[in-house]
Amino acid sequence: MTSRRYAWLVGLVVVTLTWSLLLIADIMPALRGPLEWRWPYELASDPGRIATSGLAFVVYLTVASWLLRHTVTCTDGPRRRWIWAVVVWALIGTPLIQVAVVYLRHPDVLRELFERTVSLHSGGYFSAVAEVENINDYLRNYPALMPDFPIHPKRHPPGIPLMFWLARQVFALAPNLARRVALPLRGFQCDNLWLQYLSDPQIASAWASMALPGLAGLTVLPLYRLGCYLLNRRLALVAVVLYPLLPSVGLFATMWDQFIPLFTALGLLWFIQGLEERRLFPILAAGLAISLGTFFNLGVVIGLAILGLYGLFWHAFHRPLDLKRIALEGIAFAAGLAGVWVIYWLFWGVTALDVWRVAMSFHLKMARSYWLWFFFHLYDFLFFLGIPLICLLAVGLWRALRHRSGKPICLLTLAFVLGLLVIDLSGTARGEVARVWLFLVPWALLIGVQALSWSEGQAGGRVRDRWQLWPTLTIVVLLGLQLFAAAVSLRVIHTRYQDRLRPVPTVETLPAQARPLSAQFDEGIELIGYEVKPALGDSSAITLTLYWRTDARIGWPWTVFRHVLVDGQLVGQCDSHPAQDTWPTTCWSPGEIVVDSQEIPLDVRRLGGATLKVGLYDAETGRRLSVVGEQISPEGNAVEIALSP
Repeated sequence: MTSRRYAWLVGLVVVTLTWSLLLIADIMPALRGPLEWRWPYELASDPGRIATSGLAFVVYLTVASWLLRHTVTCTDGPRRRWIWAVVVWALIGTPLIQVAVVYLRHPDVLRELFERTVSLHSGGYFSAVAEVENINDYLRNYPALMPDFPIHPKRHPPGIPLMFWLARQVFALAPNLARRVALPLRGFQCDNLWLQYLSDPQIASAWASMALPGLAGLTVLPLYRLGCYLLNRRLALVAVVLYPLLPSVGLFATMWDQFIPLFTALGLLWFIQGLEERRLFPILAAGLAISLGTFFNLGVVIGLAILGLYGLFWHAFHRPLDLKRIALEGIAFAAGLAGVWVIYWLFWGVTALDVWRVAMSFHLKMARSYWLWFFFHLYDFLFFLGIPLICLLAVGLWRALRHRSGKPICLLTLAFVLGLLVIDLSGTARGEVARVWLFLVPWALLIGVQALSWSEGQAGGRVRDRWQLWPTLTIVVLLGLQLFAAAVSLRVIHTRYQDRLRPVPTVETLPAQARPLSAQFDEGIELIGYEVKPALGDSSAITLTLYWRTDARIGWPWTVFRHVLVDGQLVGQCDSHPAQDTWPTTCWSPGEIVVDSQEIPLDVRRLGGATLKVGLYDAETGRRLSVVGEQISPEGNAVEIALSP
């Protein structure tokens, strides 16, 4: 390694560490964005979780570095099994890193993933489709429904809600599986009655978003193929290892933006293949991949500026110009690009323009200072790529300008930088783009990776000396450090759910003053005792306290009915969820004794010959739970308690 490269590497280490420390200490809040909008600063505070998450980073970095060293230094070229080892480790590493980032702030990772999914603030897509039964009507009327959606889905096409609906249909085919999957999820928001009244398949469909950390890893597959096509196998493997460590990838678990790079990586791969191999079918497929991306996020359409510039540059370097060929390629790409939307229009009568109008009517209302955000859009996008990658991008751009060759990677570099400036100047972006422009990340990553020192002057990119790999391994570690610093400092996703400190209405044993009872309801619920006494200061009411117990988690919010009858006539009634609607059955833990106290107003002052009926029913359907044991009604669906006058 030359002294110049050594100095460059030392400088990169200093800049990355300095930026990371400034971010952690929040010495310069402007690093998080301008005053108009900036990323929320919230320092992770649990040393144990910080250490555990840090260990996960160390494990990924150690294994990735070892695999990379072994693979790229093979004298006879990377062997297939080692190539697959690197790719599979990146597939595993993507969710591993994201889970570690979530764990920094949330000890229950599964709960946080679920709450991010069902929250109206951090998501909203789940609620936008959760109760939809007729998907055809939903898709047909989607533009008219958009204004009533939460903040995110009202600016997006129906692709994301459709994924939740499809997941629900899959779980509906396996009811037992749906119940096993939904039951633990219900406990995370046990007193959210809107959620609790959803069916098991509806609740289980939340996994469509909760599984995104794993699905996001699929991007490394086309990323590797694209890297092989643009660069070489060794540099492609470096890109694959770096991908999970990019801050814009690692920080946004459950956000659908991280799924879209799969389509843009495929789109660019097929687009370049079609041009280089002069085949129309890959270009058609490229258009279709981008079309799928726009069905999830209309913002993907801005990537067409980069692809269009790439096509123009490619034809400019491959003279003579074949106008007929250019026209055929344009038609093929446009046909693919229209593909998903044409299907939507043919079957449901909705055009892309219909959705675009509504989405933009909300998106463009977000007031931003143009020139301020012209700078901060680029800052936000680039710094969430990582400082090491910014430096590599700068080197890659300098090489592309110096060489001015027709190599695909050089053309992509020029098209990407110019296209990014055009996109920024257009003013279509509003606020943070680190997440929204995630679909551009695979392209930016490969442009940066080309700048690694051992990519030139060596046949097939082979590393003859292991010391030549140290700059690459240093960049891998620096990206990991910057991501960890950002994860410790920034809370980029907030569900606005808060852990409420409230007394749990439970006791360890049945109180001495309670009258024991043994009545076993379906669903594993048991009524083990009760108390009845006059309400304080009111002779026309009674206070009923029931003591419940369950032997397993309950998957439905059963309503308790409390009916007072005199000579068969209803003289008092109180139906509610247990503990005055504060502790639904979905909140009960196995073995706990739940105290359910409720005042029942009466229409009479004397209770001679009165009977109290107690039971559980489904407020949605009216169906009562069956019960066996002591003091059971003839119908077998209530407990009867005789009241003293």
